[in-house]
Amino acid sequence: MKFQTLKKTVCEKIDQYLHDNKHNDFESKNKQDGSIVTQFDLAFSEIVNNLLKEQFPDVGILDEETYKDADSVTYPCFVLDPIDGTKEFANGLAQWSLSLAYLHSENVGDQKNWGMIYNPISGFLASSDEEQLFSLGKSHLFNQLSTKKFYTGVVSRTEYFDGLFDEIYLDNVAISPL
Repeated sequence: MKFQTLKKTVCEKIDQYLHDNKHNDFESKNKQDGSIVTQFDLAFSEIVNNLLKEQFPDVGILDEETYKDADSVTYPCFVLDPIDGTKEFANGLAQWSLSLAYLHSENVGDQKNWGMIYNPISGFLASSDEEQLFSLGKSHLFNQLSTKKFYTGVVSRTEYFDGLFDEIYLDNVAISPL
């Protein structure tokens, strides 16, 4: 799979969209479930969906902003949250990221699975195909993973403090808020 190319292109396209729209006011509205969505959620969703359909035409997409029936997911598929932390984004905070995953099967441990999170404000990028977490455009590493393969999952601050990850206990994974 072409995940390195996909990762690079997603980051470039999102950065360009933010640059082109940095002075624009934006609106947010409530979705049916009561959560908010902004025009940036919808724009990022469209950008990434178009890339995925172009580069992986035979792979389904489960997108937080466009899915209709999560029970109808087939594998392989991509899972996209265009702005993980929309509430923070809408409040002008930099504590959000784009989250994208490729699920080859429903088995979380499947070696063919892949994922990335990207915060274009800080340049923080982490993906499962890297041995290091790093910041784009920065010369230093944020974190060097040990040879034991200890992983840190970075999740939405709101979801973290709402306790959505309290029941997850894995020996080699720590979960912390972005």
